[in-house]
Amino acid sequence: MVTFLRKIRSNEQGISALEYALLAGMILVVVGGVLTTQDVSGSLSTIFTSVSTDLSTAASN
Repeated sequence: MVTFLRKIRSNEQGISALEYALLAGMILVVVGGVLTTQDVSGSLSTIFTSVSTDLSTAASN
């Protein structure tokens, strides 16, 4: 068991993967917080509806 722990401790690839996983987790928490505090989905829906309407109007002319 001690040998296994020493291998993990000396293996820097595992540490890098852990750091990236923690960084990705923090980014997801921040993005999730922003999306829940603001009505981003409603704004995006309004934008896409407007663009769709404008494209339909342009295509029919």
